[in-house]
Parts: sequence; C-alpha cells; structure tokens
Amino acid sequence: MKKLRITLAMILLVMSVGFPVSANNHSDTSFEFSLPDWQYVTIYTPGRYKSDTSSSYVYFYDTTDYWLQAYGVHFSIWGGESSQTWIENCTSPGGYGAPIIYPDQKRLIRQNVCEWGYDYAFIAASAPTPGAAGACPAGLWSPDSVGSYPYAN
Repeated sequence: MKKLRITLAMILLVMSVGFPVSANNHSDTSFEFSLPDWQYVTIYTPGRYKSDTSSSYVYFYDTTDYWLQAYGVHFSIWGGESSQTWIENCTSPGGYGAPIIYPDQKRLIRQNVCEWGYDYAFIAASAPTPGAAGACPAGLWSPDSVGSYPYAN
C-alpha cells in the first residue's frame, strides 16, 4: 500500500509540474535584398515555420541610402504552405498594406499566418517611393516574437 501511495504521489507531482513545451520559432534570420520598382513587392527569403499566433519581428539595420533613411521600407508578412511557396499577404488588418519601418528600428508586425491556415511565414518588402527602388535593406526577422517592441501596424 505504501508503494502505491508513493507511486500516486510521484504521478501527481509530475502532473502538477507539467510537461516541457517547445518554444516558439523566434530565432532571428538575416535578410538582405534589392527593392523592386516602386509599387511592387519582393519576397527573397525562404519561408520559416510559424509556431504560434504571435506577431512577427523585424529589425531593419541602419543604411546609408538616403531614400531608406528618409522614407523607410514597407515590410509585410506573407503566409504559405511550404518554405518555398508563399501564397497570401497575411499582414493585419485583412492582408492589406505594409507598415513602414525605418532604419535602426525593431518592430513587431501583426499578421494572420496561423489564423488563416498557413504553416510558413515569409518576409516581403517594397519601396515606399520611386527613389528607393534598387536600394538594399538588410536586417533580421523572425516569424514569431518574444519581447515587447512597438508595433509597426
């Protein structure tokens, strides 16, 4: 009987502590690409698995390009079914628009990748003005976020 009580106590202890849960996919991946002509969107990075419904994180490095310093870059988050196939702009609200992020800013982007049934997130960028076409923004991003940065949208 004593053995049974010890076994039950151990089971209750394990249940009260819980089981380990894997962390979200918040590690940073670098990006650098040449912006397309104004009013076009480019997606140069492979998609990353999206673990949860948290916002995506973007850190746009400083740049010496006048147009990027003055006008920033439109960043959006797209969803897809594999790491190589992007399908839809999932940036909130409603998959429209792309918030502007300026150099040296760390921002969160609200998006609906998981909510709309996609497993992979992609970062996309577009030039905010014709003069910025061809400029090369660089930075870090992650599909899931931790921390408390300001929202870009």
